[in-house]
Amino acid sequence: MKSNRETRNDRVALFEYFQVEGRKAFENLSERSYTYRKFKESYSLNICPKGRDGGINNRVFEVFYGENPFDQEIKIQSDLSAKRFLLYEQGATLSFQLNDHGYVAVILFPPSTDRMKPIESAIFIKNNIHPNKLFNSCFLRMCWNDLNRCMEIFSMLGKPTLFTRLHWLLWISNKNTVVNNIYQEKKNWKTIKKIIQYVISVGLSGFLIYIFTIWPSQSDTTDKHIIGISLKLDTIIKEQKRSKTLHIKNNRAYNTTLGEKK
Repeated sequence: MKSNRETRNDRVALFEYFQVEGRKAFENLSERSYTYRKFKESYSLNICPKGRDGGINNRVFEVFYGENPFDQEIKIQSDLSAKRFLLYEQGATLSFQLNDHGYVAVILFPPSTDRMKPIESAIFIKNNIHPNKLFNSCFLRMCWNDLNRCMEIFSMLGKPTLFTRLHWLLWISNKNTVVNNIYQEKKNWKTIKKIIQYVISVGLSGFLIYIFTIWPSQSDTTDKHIIGISLKLDTIIKEQKRSKTLHIKNNRAYNTTLGEKK
């Protein structure tokens, strides 16, 4: 559990403890994964605390499938002799990397060959998580499944179903990736931002059009209508005054006539 007084050194210590406990956790996961045994046998599964390069990097923990030979080719050497070379496919890698602040990035590197590489060279399963998360068995199982699903999608031995492909497309759209050595935002977030920008731009342009075109014309119409009503009121008032004047004159004339008769 995180503490308000927690320091970077506390998080680093947790990651170092994961270097010890992580191996056993992934060994247990691999023993129970009958579905992905074909990858384990053909590529050989490697669990490397402190990285594959001699196990000397305290900031890295890697789980990866090794190389699988799939073909061979003959190349002509400088002395015109022919030499046979094996072609290999490098399996997927699941890498836990400690950053400078003591938090962890979980990165997936898909399988590839020298000639064929996926568009996304790296996929961030999680970024900037607390090392405590690494001791959650459900989280590690999820990472393990992501590693093997990636093998199913991209490796030569993989046989992904339509459901697996659709699941992958939805899953990766919610992940940050690296394409051509450039960090990419989540695809769904990009789409949401485009929609927001479109709505704002269309809404603003519509508002400006209303302000500068429709609203003035409506204002002119309203002003004309008000002026027309005012003129009608003036006419009515004048008619009422004229009627009142005629009524007074008629009363006077009638009273005068009665006086003469008397």
